[in-house]
Amino acid sequence: MKAYVLAGVILAAVMAHPAAAMTVGNCPDAMEEKAETAVDHIKTWPQLLDWYRNYLPCDNGAPAEGVSDDVAKLLAYHWGGLGRTRTALLTDPDFAGFVLGHIDATWDDKEFMPAMFNVGTKCPSDLTAFCANALVAIKAAKAESEQVITKP
Repeated sequence: MKAYVLAGVILAAVMAHPAAAMTVGNCPDAMEEKAETAVDHIKTWPQLLDWYRNYLPCDNGAPAEGVSDDVAKLLAYHWGGLGRTRTALLTDPDFAGFVLGHIDATWDDKEFMPAMFNVGTKCPSDLTAFCANALVAIKAAKAESEQVITKP
């Protein structure tokens, strides 16, 4: 229980990082169109990192929904393909916060369990903090998703 509380505190701190909050929302129309097109092509962790580096100001609305879907698929089905993204998760708290921020109740229900399995059992030792935060976020998003589905 203490691990979940600590992970929740860390998650809140990462997601509240001021640099991430200041950069989102200043997306020119031309960039937003490119961001929407690019989000449809995210199939790997390095592509997610590239999207983050190129289009972070556009991380709202339709592009953000697409990124959330991509993060779900990457955590659920492509965990082993972290590659250079693993280093970014370790060294760039804004990127880690970006990934954690896209763990939400909009995910397809079938992706919650494989994502929880991957971060809960296949976490590299150097990503323990990230995995703990991701596991807390996935469980919270799953619970929120289930509440939305069961409400009349």
